[in-house]
Amino acid sequence: MSKSFASLLLVPLLLLGLAGRPAHAEARHARADAAEVVLHRYVDYINQKNWPAFAGLWSAGLQPMWSSFFGSGDNRNNHVGVLGIKRAKLVGYHEVPKAFGLNFVGNGTGRCLETPGAESRFFYTAIRYDVFNESKYMLNGINYVFLVLVKENGHWRVCQCSVAPAAHFIEGGYGFGTADERSYDERRMRFAR
Repeated sequence: MSKSFASLLLVPLLLLGLAGRPAHAEARHARADAAEVVLHRYVDYINQKNWPAFAGLWSAGLQPMWSSFFGSGDNRNNHVGVLGIKRAKLVGYHEVPKAFGLNFVGNGTGRCLETPGAESRFFYTAIRYDVFNESKYMLNGINYVFLVLVKENGHWRVCQCSVAPAAHFIEGGYGFGTADERSYDERRMRFAR
């Protein structure tokens, strides 16, 4: 085969290969609905260390708290909370019915949900973390996280992110069926004081 003929074949093959790749992160979420896209962005912004965008995912009433949190040098230096995550990957998620999800809602979230006509969605997620320091709140490996989203001005926003009591989600029929999920609560308690 001549070099010029091989070059002619190579260019279309390269173009086809590039065309099959998503141009940006939004293309990866093309099949997810608007609320599910928030779950993907949650993880994307952690990996990008895009803290202003991360804060923007939250309910309007919580955004000032996040701005203050990210503005603290102590939090950054000590890898507190979400700042302690080196990398994250959304492994999977299950939407749970509101009646079930309300069992795991904190007091602050309850106020967000009390707004008349407020739309809300509840997600049990599996997120793989690589963290600076393990704690009962974050482990290296898959963590099970409960996320509550509310719709504000036509956009889905996070109003709660908490460690999910995996045993309860398994018992409720919303588990992922993995051995590490079944041992998650116990593994976390190694760090309880």
